[in-house]
Amino acid sequence: LAAFSWSWIAFDLFPDPWRWVPLTIALIVAVERIQLDAHWPSDVLTSALIARAVSARVMTLSRGRAVELTAGAVTANEVFVGLRIGL
Repeated sequence: LAAFSWSWIAFDLFPDPWRWVPLTIALIVAVERIQLDAHWPSDVLTSALIARAVSARVMTLSRGRAVELTAGAVTANEVFVGLRIGL
């Protein structure tokens, strides 16, 4: 769930050619988890859909707030390494 959540947020924030990279990585991890019998396909699909719904809501709530990509250290206000949403 966490991998898909961050990948969907990155998908919404990154420019066009790079927005598919996090989703591709999350998909590769998901397929690997299914192959290792760590998750059922329904678990992966459900978590991807829940992650999209939650990340879409987060992005909706953060619209109009300062969003910047940084290369600095992580602070308490940052929700992802390199991603800061001013609340």
